[in-house]
This record gives sequence, C-alpha cells and structure tokens, in this order.
Amino acid sequence: DRVEEVRPWACRQEEAAEHSRLYGVSMRGFRLPHYVADTLLALAVGVPTVAGLVSDPELEASPWLIGPLAALTALPLAVRRARPLAVFVLTVAAWLAILFTGVDTFAPGVAVATYTLAAHCERRTALRAAVAALLVVAPAHALSSGRLDAEAAIPTLVGLAAAWVLGDNLRTRRAYYRELEEKAARLEREREENERR
Repeated sequence: DRVEEVRPWACRQEEAAEHSRLYGVSMRGFRLPHYVADTLLALAVGVPTVAGLVSDPELEASPWLIGPLAALTALPLAVRRARPLAVFVLTVAAWLAILFTGVDTFAPGVAVATYTLAAHCERRTALRAAVAALLVVAPAHALSSGRLDAEAAIPTLVGLAAAWVLGDNLRTRRAYYRELEEKAARLEREREENERR
C-alpha cells in the first residue's frame, strides 16, 4: 500500500515483478528478461502500426505528424509492466490525437496496454482508468471520419473491453494462486510447530 501511495503510476510493482518471474517468456529453459520481451513486443506492434499508417495512400494528415503519434501508441509498451497506468494513459492519448486528425484507425498497442492495466493494477484503479478512456475514445472514434458513425466504434470498444477482461482474469487468477501458496506455507509452519511441541 505504501508503494501505491508514493508511486501510483507503478500500480503494484511487486505484482508486476512477480508476474514477470512467473510468466516471463521462456524458450527451452531460457527465460528472456521481461524488459527484453516487452521491448520486442513494442517493436513488433509499433513498426507495422507506423508503417501501415504513413504508407497509406489515402492518408490526408501529414505523415510527419501521424508517424510519431502512431509510434507513441506502441513503443511505450516496452515499460508496460513497470508503469502500466502511465503506458495506458500515454497510448490512449496518442491514439486520441490520431483520431482528432481525422484518421480513422485502431491502435493495437492500446489493446495491449489495456490488458496490462487490468492485469497489473488494482481493479478499482484499472476500471476507473478504462471507463474514463472509453468515455473519451468512443465519441472521438465515432466522429473521426468527419461524420457521426457510432457503429464504426463498436468493434473497437468490444475489443478493448475484451482485453480488459482478459487482463483482469489473469490478475484474479494470480491472486488466487498466491493465496493458495500463502495458505500452504501457513499450514506447513503450523505443522512444524505442532511437531516441536
């Protein structure tokens, strides 16, 4: 709790570190450090996102504006487990900026950031941030083409909601396993104490 009070952007760094230890990328016994895996993920999402937008022949906005904004929807994922809330806010803000330029697009990095937010932050914090983002993103996405098109925003909102649910389920399952481990450790201590009596 003290960590959350002093560094709210961290959103339970202890949980993030534990998740990295338990669910790090592993290949035949070799485990990639989480920052390496997240950097590779950021590049894997960011490069196609930027390339796809700036090379679009129908793009009316300046590529020099859209390119950096598109990069900001994905590259912050490199620190997603260390700063899940900050990464979520930054990626959503960059995506909103793209939508406000009139470019109707989806930012996959925002979906990953939403999943990470729900997986690593306290549920109340994650839910408040996600709802606030949706309240801003929904109308911006619906109006991004220059006319009101509410149906165009529905698949995007459903995708973000699904990412949040997946992340929340992971956080819940991790908390359940941690509780089981603590209970087993407590029972083991009680058994040892009984044996010594």
